[in-house]
Amino acid sequence: ISSWPSPGVFYGLNQLKQGDTLQITRGDGTIYNYQVIKTQVYDVNNVDMNAALSPVDPSVPGLNLISCSGSVNPGTSEFNKRIIIFTSQI
Repeated sequence: ISSWPSPGVFYGLNQLKQGDTLQITRGDGTIYNYQVIKTQVYDVNNVDMNAALSPVDPSVPGLNLISCSGSVNPGTSEFNKRIIIFTSQI
């Protein structure tokens, strides 16, 4: 979890680009590798949740990561955008 004084695990999410790879290690030690297919930024009130919850390629297991992006709305701690990184397992 990110906070104002310290970056969290998704801090650099907005720097991922098509073709980048990431690795997920489960608690049992199983490792899964994924390749970024695309990155999409949405207005906070217009996130395509159907896309966010579906694999980008239905024939391959996927992992989609979503986080806050954009600017902080004045007077709040809420961001005005959401970023989704769409990946497929490799």
